[in-house]
Amino acid sequence: CSLLGPQGQKVWVSTFHSACLRILRSHIYHLGRRADFVIYDEEDQLRLLEGLLKAAGVGLHAYPPKTILKEIERAKNRGIGPQEYRPDAFNPYQKKAAEFYPLYQEALKESNALDFGDLLYFTHLLLQRIAQVRDYYQRRLRHILVDEYQDTNYIQHLLIKDLLGPNASLCVVGDDDQSIYRWRGAEPANILGFEQDFPMAKVIKLEQNYRCTQLILQGANAVVCRNRWRKEKRLWTANEPGVPLTLFVAEDEQEEAHWVASRITEEARGEYSRCAVFYRINAQSRAVEEGLMRWGIP
Repeated sequence: CSLLGPQGQKVWVSTFHSACLRILRSHIYHLGRRADFVIYDEEDQLRLLEGLLKAAGVGLHAYPPKTILKEIERAKNRGIGPQEYRPDAFNPYQKKAAEFYPLYQEALKESNALDFGDLLYFTHLLLQRIAQVRDYYQRRLRHILVDEYQDTNYIQHLLIKDLLGPNASLCVVGDDDQSIYRWRGAEPANILGFEQDFPMAKVIKLEQNYRCTQLILQGANAVVCRNRWRKEKRLWTANEPGVPLTLFVAEDEQEEAHWVASRITEEARGEYSRCAVFYRINAQSRAVEEGLMRWGIP
């Protein structure tokens, strides 16, 4: 902002949640709520919901609060309020969420609290219901840029549409092939269907890769091209071919760890700082650590 001078101070650079918090602090009174609300973190939310379940005599083992809370969070990410929520008749957790979603929201209100999902959901409600607030921000925000659009959820997509005025410009950057947060509510459809939602959009493909070798890109392209739902693209690089890729299929995690440790010993020749081991989740680290210890690798 300092490079832009005084005008730069007017630029909003934030996450969706912090931008929504800023809007709600100024305008949530339109929804009958106080501006000095507190924000409940996950621990606060679980404690609140657990209390409601216990008071109703619901067994916490049969209906874990974390599971019920996930269903409520999923509804908010879809822009669905407690009155509109329709559970799957064959999903007992959704049925229980439908029962406690209104009670949970009422308890939050009594505590003058919002959870993280409410920051987005209430802002969407505000912009939908209060025309003067929506018009103000549509005039205020003339240019909207969103990074990592493949990781946005549905209500974030709705918020962009709420804030986008008739004369505003929108630029989003994303790669549907890198959409890996569906489990966290991300909607790949936001970017896959972008041209349908914004018919005037112009798509610019950035297909040249500057980081990887040719062989790594060829391997990546060979795998990702099999995805059924994706935008067609072909990454390329002017870099050198590089070292051929190696595929090792282990019988179990112990054999995998043994293979990793043996390769490190062979390749590093004592210079272990040149090596890195990546794994998908922390739970997978134990086998790797034990394998390295057995091989005497610090």
